[in-house]
Amino acid sequence: MTTLSDLFPQGPRTDAGRPAPSDDHHTMRRLTQLIGEPRRVSQGVTVEKDVRALVASVEAAAANAQPVTAAAAVVTTATRPRRRTLDVLTVGLGSLAVIAVATAVAVGGVQMATASPAAGALSALRADEADLQNAQESLMGGVDRVRSSIEDEAADAAALRAVLLDTATAPDPMGEEGAVLEVADPAALTAVLGAMDAYQADLAAIDIPEPPVAFERGDLDERSLVEVGEAIDRVHEQLTTTDAALAHVRTVRARLDELSETLDAAVTAFAASYPAAAEAALERYPDTDEPLDDALTEAAAAVVAADLLSEAGRATLLTYRDALVELAEGQQEALRAREEEQARSRPITNPGAGAGEPTAEPIAPADQGTTDPGTGDTGVSPDDSGLP
Repeated sequence: MTTLSDLFPQGPRTDAGRPAPSDDHHTMRRLTQLIGEPRRVSQGVTVEKDVRALVASVEAAAANAQPVTAAAAVVTTATRPRRRTLDVLTVGLGSLAVIAVATAVAVGGVQMATASPAAGALSALRADEADLQNAQESLMGGVDRVRSSIEDEAADAAALRAVLLDTATAPDPMGEEGAVLEVADPAALTAVLGAMDAYQADLAAIDIPEPPVAFERGDLDERSLVEVGEAIDRVHEQLTTTDAALAHVRTVRARLDELSETLDAAVTAFAASYPAAAEAALERYPDTDEPLDDALTEAAAAVVAADLLSEAGRATLLTYRDALVELAEGQQEALRAREEEQARSRPITNPGAGAGEPTAEPIAPADQGTTDPGTGDTGVSPDDSGLP
């Protein structure tokens, strides 16, 4: 550790009042070892700046100097919070708000205190009645739609069956009197008629639910919990009945769709037999004109593409029947024209001439009762003379 004797080996200085010599190298070296190199600062400039700044601060303080009491009053006034004046309108509105809240609380408390169980049950009854009314309206609409569908589909099936029987055959122009011409394929016709009979029987067997009776509450003491509860029970019973009826209507609707699909399949198979029947007719009548052939082919295609259960579809069956009859008539006319042509081209021979010798005129038969000039024969045999 360094001691003062190490710093000042020559003892205390006698010239302490004088400036230290600048050539005390020993002392400067030791100080440099202890605290490092001295910092070189311009002391004169720093001191001068500090002095000027201090003077300026003192002058400013002297110019703004005030008594201590006044300054304290100013400070107190500036820091004390400002008092707010009363607003009459704000106070009035606040009072009204407080009164309204208190009134609402009081009314709610009174209602809670005076509410009876019958009032809550009456609200539940009204809600159940609304649900029952909606369910009954849905049921009535479903019943009406099902009944209308059954009636319409039964009428369409009956109309198609009548047209099938009417167009199954037609008078045969080429046959004898009373002969008929088969228009439709007999096997396909038998199948579709059987399917339609079964369809109509199934439609007749469907049980259509009756429309529900509208619910009537009747006389009710709305303040009686017992009566309100009994009314709720009646509503629930009708709701259960109505829901069961709605499920039955949905079952009937599904059954109708199933029956319709079965009938549609049978009718489609029957209609598909017409092109083959048309081809067979064209082969049976090969001498007809091309327009008649095209008309029959187009009529068969129209039957296949049509909905035979509709009025327009049933009309295609009539068109096909008429086209087939015209085709048969065309064949008959073609055969008649051929026979006439053959008759005109066939030569007429004389019976009295040699075999194979043609004659220009036919030989008229001899008239009875005339006499042959060459023989004197009267042309009447003894048996025809009328003599005994």
